[in-house]
Order: sequence, then C-alpha cells, then structure tokens
Amino acid sequence: LTANFSSQIGTIRSDFYGVNDGFIMMSNLTYIDTDGDNVVDTLGDYQFYRNALLNSGIKSVLLWVDLTSISLGEGLWNSTKINKIKNEIEFLNNNNKTIILNLRGGIPIYLRNITSPYCNSTYYSSCPPNDTTKFVELYENLINNITNNGENNYSMKLELWNEPYSSSWLGNLSNQTLKGVELAYYFSMLYNNLTTKYPFLEVGGCAFFYVHPNITSGFLSSLTSDIDFISIHPYDYGLSNSLIQLSSYNSLIANCSAYGVDCGYVMLSEWTLGTSALQNYSWLQNQYGMSWANSYQSLLNNYPSNISSVGFQLATYGPYGTIYYTGYKYHWISQAGVDTASNVYYIPYNITKNFANLCPAGGTVYQSSSDDSTIKTVSCKKGNQRSFIVINTDTSSKNVTVNLTNSGITTLTNYLDNSETFTASGSTNIGIMDSYDIKYLTEDLQSPTITINSPTASTYSTTNIDFNITLDEEGSWCGYSLDGASNISM
Repeated sequence: LTANFSSQIGTIRSDFYGVNDGFIMMSNLTYIDTDGDNVVDTLGDYQFYRNALLNSGIKSVLLWVDLTSISLGEGLWNSTKINKIKNEIEFLNNNNKTIILNLRGGIPIYLRNITSPYCNSTYYSSCPPNDTTKFVELYENLINNITNNGENNYSMKLELWNEPYSSSWLGNLSNQTLKGVELAYYFSMLYNNLTTKYPFLEVGGCAFFYVHPNITSGFLSSLTSDIDFISIHPYDYGLSNSLIQLSSYNSLIANCSAYGVDCGYVMLSEWTLGTSALQNYSWLQNQYGMSWANSYQSLLNNYPSNISSVGFQLATYGPYGTIYYTGYKYHWISQAGVDTASNVYYIPYNITKNFANLCPAGGTVYQSSSDDSTIKTVSCKKGNQRSFIVINTDTSSKNVTVNLTNSGITTLTNYLDNSETFTASGSTNIGIMDSYDIKYLTEDLQSPTITINSPTASTYSTTNIDFNITLDEEGSWCGYSLDGASNISM
C-alpha cells in the first residue's frame, strides 16, 4: 500500500456519516415491544439510543414522517406523533446534528383525488391531490408545527416522497417516465413555496432506486425548480459487495448531466448490504463488516465532498423475527430486552463509528493505492493526525506492507488496540491480514504517560537504588539522565 499525503481527493462533508432513525427511537415518547407479542407497551430506553449516537461520530439523522397517519384532516394533526418527532428534533438540534425529515406515506384522506385514473383503489393514498393550494398548505402546516411557525430555524433537510416508483405514488400509472414527470410537477410546486417561506430549509428528494431508472429520467427532464439535493436508495442485496452505492451515484450523475440538473449534492438516504444470510448468521459476520467498510472506502476515495451516507437503520421497536422486520436484522443497535438480554451494538454501527473517528467529518481524504486489487485502503487526515484504514476483501489471508517513505510518520498504532504499534521506516509491514479483516491504523502523536514507581521523592540511605517506571503503552526505548548528564539506556 502507498499513501500520498501531498495529493488530496477532497474534504469529507460535515454530514457524510448519517443514520436512518425512522422509528424515532431517540424520542422520550417512543414505546417498544420487549416480549415479542407485537404490542408496543414499554417506554424505550431513549438515553441508550442517544448516547450511542453521540459516541458514534455520526452527524446526521433521518426521521420518517408519515403524512397519512400524522394528518387527521385539514389543519388537524396527531399531537402524540407530532410531539414525539419534536422531542427528537430538539435533542438532535441541541447536539448540532443535521436533521433530515423524510415526508412519506402518500396523500391524506381529505386531499385525495380518488377520481383520478392514476389512483389505486386498494391504496388510495397514492392518489394525486385534489387541491394544489391545500396540498402546499399541508406541508407548510407541518413545518409550522415542528418549527414553532418557523422561529426554530433548525439545520434541517426535507426529503420529499419515498420510493415513488412503487405503488405508494400514482399506483395505477405503470409508465414510470410519466410518473416521474408528474412527480417533478408537484415537487417543483412544493420546493418553490417551502424554500421561499422557510429559507433555512434544504429541500430535495425523491428516494430513487437504480432498478427503476425511467422515473428518475422523467423527473430530471421535467424539473422546473432548483433542487438542494437528490436522494437515492442504493441497496445491495448480494452476498458479495458489488459497490452499488458508488455505481448508483455515478449513474445518477450521468443522468443529471444529460438533463442539465445540478446534482452536486447527493444523499444516499437509505441503504444497507447483503442477504439475510450475510446479516444474520454469525459465521458470516466478518464478511458483513468488510462489506460495510468496502462501501465506505469506495465513497470516500471518490466523492467525499458530494455525498451524505444515511445507513439503514438505527433501531427497531420490536424484536428481530417479529412483524417489524422478519427477514433481515437491519438495525445497528438494540436495547436490552429487545433482541438480547443486554444492550448490543451490531456490525454496521461499529464499522461506521470507526470510520467516523479515523476519517471524520471535516477531515481530508488523500490518494492511496494498492498493488493488490483485493486490498482496499483509504487515507485520511484531520488536523495533524493521519490515518489508514486497510481492508482485505479476499477469501485468503494477505501479508501487507505500507509504504511510508517521505511521509514523516514515525509510529502507527492500531486504533482498536493501542498495544499494537508499528515503527514506520520506509516500507512498514503491518502483518498478516486474515480474510475479510480490517485494520484501523493511526499516526501516534500522543507521548506516552510515564509513571516513576522508583525512586520516589524521598531520602535514600543506600547506594543501590532501583529504577522502575511504567508506560501506558508499548515503548521502543527508555532511558534516564542524572543531574544533566548524558542519557543512559535502561
């Protein structure tokens, strides 16, 4: 491996690392199911979820707002659900997190144009609105409720719609291109009104998916407003990681360019990796962790300044295997009593936390390379601290050497185990990496703490005095100087 700390790729966005908290688990008003009976009757341990977020380095959080369940009629709202959302928003705002509201669920009952041929009679929420003025007012009233009539100008983004290629939007319209054209009409209407009335908001959408490219093309070709960000759901369901997140981004940018739309900021607003086997079986967990790390390195090494990555998802409010998500263990963490007897942090959380600490928001990504295509690496710097993350994507072990010539780095430390250090001198061997192994290496800029156990600050009456000192980390040399004389090795 070679890292070139004189050649920058870009600065990591302040909101690069994000997580989907669709179930609003960090609110003190969220109830959960702890006994698997599919009844949410226990107040969740919101402090556990809050502390996990604050300790993770994650900068942005996406919340679901289901318009069909939160709106009870024109100007009427479900106060319990509104207050639950407001409680988490206040916490996020107080801790300088970027808030993303995904406004989903379709059209509330009073606004549905059920005579439209685009309606699905079994899913009327997919109908277009029957009154465009009231349609805009629906969103304005919601923002007023959440922001105290705009006085609380949170750092907030609105993601309009959720996966509109499905039956949730114009369910009877099979032509995906035309569906995108209709979507652009209503999006532009909302964008122009909301950004004028609430200038602190960023408004984007619409959670597209690479499997349905025609709706994206129809949307981009018909957009008549600006768009602050465009969002996609680049899920990858394969057993091996094919870097769908990166290829989806590249395809989207090509599409944006074709239609002259500025897509300088793209939000990967919902994604995860792997089949149920990869996510749930303990004997595949190393491969699962490698897949998450591989996706992160691919995004950081190409577009660190242009992407927000919002992983799916922080937690669910019921045990794995119930009606909440029966096929996949999607969540990142879980409080005691839901999945296990104690609090648990799953692989996606731990991988994200490690990346967010070594390649943090506001840090810089530098060029790095490998002469083995199965060994991936990303090199980052924040302040004076330089770090490497090395990923073995192969099914066999590899002996890895890092070329640090002219880097100025003298010592590397294993971020997860500071007892493992490497003295840097040109080509530095960091050892054998097992299949799917990840090494987090950081420059050691912290001097060791020296504790002098003997001699103590006292008077000695003997000519033989023991020297005994302790370091808080492994040292390469130790010595002393007495009365200003030359150093003597110990």
